Amino acid sequence: EDLIAKEADFLKEIENAFFPGNFKENTDAAYEKIKAIAAQMIGNEINPEDKVTLKNTIPITWPSHRMREYGKRATSYDLKLLLIPKNGAFQPIERSISILGGYGGYSGAGFGRIVGLLAHEYGHAISFFLGLEKKKKWFNSCLKNIDPSMKDLYEEEVIADWYTVEIVANYLKQMKPPMGEEERKAFLVNAAVNLCEDLSLYDPHADTHPRQDIRSNKIWMAHPYLREIIGCANDSTPKRCPSIGAD
Repeated sequence: EDLIAKEADFLKEIENAFFPGNFKENTDAAYEKIKAIAAQMIGNEINPEDKVTLKNTIPITWPSHRMREYGKRATSYDLKLLLIPKNGAFQPIERSISILGGYGGYSGAGFGRIVGLLAHEYGHAISFFLGLEKKKKWFNSCLKNIDPSMKDLYEEEVIADWYTVEIVANYLKQMKPPMGEEERKAFLVNAAVNLCEDLSLYDPHADTHPRQDIRSNKIWMAHPYLREIIGCANDSTPKRCPSIGAD
């Protein structure tokens, strides 16, 4: 146990180099806001007990935290989590969200990247608690019809994307003091920056996400407020699915 604690302290020093300053505190504060926004959105599609679980027991975890929590030795995998491209992951067994990659240095509009990441992974957490039958019906009746190329393989990621967009839009609306027009636009671009990947590398048979252009144009840009931010006309807004609890 002493060895694990020492290794966790060492790993925390490395973490602090990747996540400097008040990054963790700012991330925790943003996450609390995201959970509060999601709680306002979620209706009867999730039972009351699971709503409480979602709000109170889905923490953000960092590599050193996981070592102490699960009493394991440090491995090369723990260090790799800090070195891989910036991303995150919802851990259904641990019921937590892991921050992966060095995200330090993001602030202001750049912090949109963190908000977009957390919103997406929390979307996966929400999806985890949705009833399978109702979730499948929602996907087939609306989300799948956003684009003919949608297929069942994409179900979980499309649902997470839907929640991401709704959360990011409300996050921006509720910011106090509100951001200026250009900063708000930059925040949104950063929130969606993970969609900016080389389409030539996309493999429709292996990737669990729809193509990035479909995610951008048919899911993100289906939200009128986000279209307004970047100056798109709302008279050509793509179909936007209502929430799973709206029916």
